[in-house]
Amino acid sequence: MFLRAILKVEFEKSIDDQERLREFVLESFKIVVNESSLKEAGNKIKDLDYITLNIKVPSVSKWNVIDNLDLSLLLK
Repeated sequence: MFLRAILKVEFEKSIDDQERLREFVLESFKIVVNESSLKEAGNKIKDLDYITLNIKVPSVSKWNVIDNLDLSLLLK
């Protein structure tokens, strides 16, 4: 459902954002494979927010509200 809200053509133009998303997916997968419980894996995956913090995800609506927020404030 969330992926339908992404303006895919615009996102594909940003190689850096794609690479950060790829890194997040790979690191998340490693955590899930190595943890004995999904709860522990979920807690460790939250620590990966720094990877996705600056990814710009253009929305189909073109409002891009999230891109105007300072998300680093949520990590404090």
